[in-house]
This record gives sequence, C-alpha cells and structure tokens, in this order.
Amino acid sequence: MNEEDKYNKIQKNLPQATQSIFNELRKFCLSLGNNVIEDIRTHRIVFCKSINFRWFVDIKPDSGKLFIRIQKNRKMNRIFDSDYNIEEIKKSIQDAYDNIR
Repeated sequence: MNEEDKYNKIQKNLPQATQSIFNELRKFCLSLGNNVIEDIRTHRIVFCKSINFRWFVDIKPDSGKLFIRIQKNRKMNRIFDSDYNIEEIKKSIQDAYDNIR
C-alpha cells in the first residue's frame, strides 16, 4: 500500500469537517520546508524535520476528532484537539518546526 492509500484509509473514517482540518494541517506541515518528512503510520501521521531530527507534529484521528501533539523539544509538548482554532494550531506547528533541536 502506498503512502497516499494509507492517508486515504485514515481519512475516510473521519467526519467531513474533521477531514478538511486533517487535510489542511497536512498541507500546512508539508509546506514548511523541503526537509519535512511525512511518516504515515497505521492510525496517525507524524511529521519530522529531516531524517536526522525528531518529530515535531503527531496527528492522530480518534472518535471523529484529531488529537495533535506538537513537540518543540524533548520536554515541551503541546496537545490540541480539533476543537481548537486552526490558526492557533498552525502557529504552534510553525513555532515547533522553527525551533525544534
């Protein structure tokens, strides 16, 4: 199964409104830089800053919502769900991408 098929499999079980947030966050993460790596796992998507760095965003669909973990460093995580303001989530993702060490 290719990456796009895996992505579609995760997405198809989400309500339409959550699918659009899921797609928007995915596009946003991929637009952050050429060094962003998308790792589509069985039940979630993880974004990393190049192969040598740790992940900075982990998006997991669960019960019709998205649970979004954003990591700036090993000790600082922020957790959102899809009820939060999408612009606030994007700002936190951008900050994590810019500052991850």
